[in-house]
Amino acid sequence: MTKYYVDSCIWLNLLNKEQNKIQGLPVWKITEMFLMQNPEKIILTRFVRKEVLHKIKEKDKILLLDNFQELTANDKEIFLARTIESKEKYALSFFDCIHLALCHKRDYILLTRDKELF
Repeated sequence: MTKYYVDSCIWLNLLNKEQNKIQGLPVWKITEMFLMQNPEKIILTRFVRKEVLHKIKEKDKILLLDNFQELTANDKEIFLARTIESKEKYALSFFDCIHLALCHKRDYILLTRDKELF
């Protein structure tokens, strides 16, 4: 089964209900529909949860994240993330590198708006 690793920028867009639109629908609404229709396919990490918690104003909104599978990166994935970070000369944050490492190692699809990760 295909699994989707959802980056913090996507969660923040949803939780803050940002108003950018695609074909008349707010992007947050499209995201909400996708996530709620596929909860068993959605992955997040403590890294994402921590990033979202740090940036979200209304802490009760974070409860939505409890509906999705949370995984922990292992030592090999953290080492790969540090390797990517170093090879990229620290142009990418460690969080971005761990997202890339997890998706690569576990064959997840990364959902993000961060253009530097495309």
